[in-house]
Amino acid sequence: MKTNTIIFTALFFFGAIGSYASAQKKTKTPSLKFESSVSLKIPEPSDIALSPSGNSFYIVSDNAILFETDLQGTVLRKSDVIKGIDFEGVWSDDRYVYVADETTRKIHLYSHKDLAHEKTLNFSYPGGRNKGVESITYNAAKKAFVLITETDPSIIFETDSNFVQLNEKEWNNSRDVSAATYHNGHIWILSDEDMTVFKCDPLTYEVIAKWKINVLNPEGIAFDNNRMVILSDDLERMYFFSHPESTRK
Repeated sequence: MKTNTIIFTALFFFGAIGSYASAQKKTKTPSLKFESSVSLKIPEPSDIALSPSGNSFYIVSDNAILFETDLQGTVLRKSDVIKGIDFEGVWSDDRYVYVADETTRKIHLYSHKDLAHEKTLNFSYPGGRNKGVESITYNAAKKAFVLITETDPSIIFETDSNFVQLNEKEWNNSRDVSAATYHNGHIWILSDEDMTVFKCDPLTYEVIAKWKINVLNPEGIAFDNNRMVILSDDLERMYFFSHPESTRK
């Protein structure tokens, strides 16, 4: 009886280990397929957004300048320098290009026509100079702008078009948030420290799927046709990946 118990215990133990290993293997985060990369003539690029026409990108620099590039990253034009300090997030719609300055807690609105600065709105948030809004996008599913702070903690704020807060939700799925965008009916969140892209439910912000990316200091995310585009701040490069939804099995 004792021998049978030992055998049964051993089988159960090793079976449990095997099941755990199998589960770990199944839940391993997949990596996205890298396609190509190009060097940018933009100092410290921190975020990227596709223009409404789909023919160009808007990219913001830590040096408080807004750039427009073609789809391969060649600079077409840039804005004048304003009283900004640290541009970290960018989004565009048919009306404006929206730029979030993390340090000053301001949202700058630019004209598509000539990248002229149109107006400045405030979005107050307490904390250190580098603890403000890191990303900006528009959540069409909730008809609200979305602003997200980087870390300590990462908080998702929903606002109206004047950036008056409507709601907030703490984000605990990554160590930090470096960028976010709305695409194909979902919110996509990029983490610098985790080097991971998260596809999220636009109503709850719960993670639906996630992918690893092999990019140092990924600070910006956008989608162009069937590709995903990631910016590296430190390397000043634009990386192209296959669209996550086309590579998921």
